[in-house]
Amino acid sequence: MRRREVVTLKALPPTAITGNTTICEGETATLTANGGVSYSWSNGSTNNSISVSQSGVYTVTATNAEGCSAPANVTVTVNPLPSVNISGNTTLCAGNSTTLTATGADSYTWSTGDNTASVSISAFGIYTVTGTTTAGCSGTANVTVLVSQLPVITITGETDICAGESTTLTVTGGDTYIWSDGTTDNSITINTAGIYQVIGYNAAGCFSMADATVNVWQSATSEFSVECPDSCYIWNDQAYCATGDYTQILQTVHGCDSLVTLHLTITVGVNDYNILDFKVYPNPATGVVNVEYTIYEDQSYGELHLFDVYGKLLRVIPIVSETTPIDVATLAPGTYFVRVTTDRGIVTKSFVKW
Repeated sequence: MRRREVVTLKALPPTAITGNTTICEGETATLTANGGVSYSWSNGSTNNSISVSQSGVYTVTATNAEGCSAPANVTVTVNPLPSVNISGNTTLCAGNSTTLTATGADSYTWSTGDNTASVSISAFGIYTVTGTTTAGCSGTANVTVLVSQLPVITITGETDICAGESTTLTVTGGDTYIWSDGTTDNSITINTAGIYQVIGYNAAGCFSMADATVNVWQSATSEFSVECPDSCYIWNDQAYCATGDYTQILQTVHGCDSLVTLHLTITVGVNDYNILDFKVYPNPATGVVNVEYTIYEDQSYGELHLFDVYGKLLRVIPIVSETTPIDVATLAPGTYFVRVTTDRGIVTKSFVKW
């Protein structure tokens, strides 16, 4: 009788691998095998999970409790990181801006919050950009933007001169300069009126402007007449005791020479009844000058006239009391003349306004 043998077929384990198979350079992926009770990987590991960081095909053989084995494999791809770069001017002057542009990736995120390839920057600081490829891999780059302050440009020198004189304007605050006339020295000497501009640059190339207005004042010539019922007429501390024409070189409010001619008539002795005298104080004066004189009973009229050093009539004030204040606060510093005219005579005296 023939003996029968029974053959039993054992099932193979359902070997499978799970885990991320696409990673970026510098990252690792964990591959986990399942379906068996023991495993053997192509890299020699016998754990059910392995960590990989290189591209390649990874195979695992799973064995079940029955001793049957079955393989499985996956392909791991490692994508490179983008090489992100930033271009643009990283040194600028206060008040200006610069454009920083990132390259090397497909999308960008800046530390400013912008999500564009280019950003406009106007402040000092460190600016970082993260660039990401379509594969999801990222790289970073950063630059430091320096902001240089503008130079403070100052022009010194006399800006009011007399005809025939010259002045030197000097600029400070920068390292190099260029004037509106093309001069590159820090000083220029000029003798004509006008507005003179200069641009000053510092070592960083930042610049500021300054200007100065130069005035050229002309000398003046003037004359005035005085009838003096006194033995002498005092003009600028100099006594003139005879009828005649006299000249003095004075200065205008701008310091230029002024030739002033006095036409003097001494009337003493003609009629003693006409002798008139008065006081002007304080002299020099700043705010108010007082004119003090005597009003006679038979005096029918009287006026006070104020002249500048050129003989120009500035004010006419009626005589109503023995002391008349004159407000000179708004007058320019210089020499002025007060003439008292009454039916008793005419007398002129000078005073100085500070």
